[in-house]
Amino acid sequence: MPFIALFVLAGIVWFVIWVISTVAKGIKHESAKSQHPIVERHAKIIGKNTGLQAEGRGTTTKYYITLQTDDGERVAMELTQGGVFLTPDAQRYMSLMPGDEGILRTQMGEILEFRPNSKGAMVG
Repeated sequence: MPFIALFVLAGIVWFVIWVISTVAKGIKHESAKSQHPIVERHAKIIGKNTGLQAEGRGTTTKYYITLQTDDGERVAMELTQGGVFLTPDAQRYMSLMPGDEGILRTQMGEILEFRPNSKGAMVG
């Protein structure tokens, strides 16, 4: 019996260490991210596409735009908020067209938002 208790205790200790290290890594990343500036660049929508993602017994439509910055970099941006599908995403997707231009905001390579010049609505 003591062997089993020791084995369970070791598992609990390992799990606690794993949780602490995961939280610490997240805090470290967010701290490093906050030290970097937010970069704003001019960008143009060069494409739109959709994709289906299986969820349980159904599917969810994901909406994407492809942007190209003035320096030639291309980035794909998913039009969801926090990874959760929202009904307004379809409306935003329909209102954006290839050729629309605006400001792309990034931080450490992560897309924060895209603000189309003519639409006034923020995407991101």
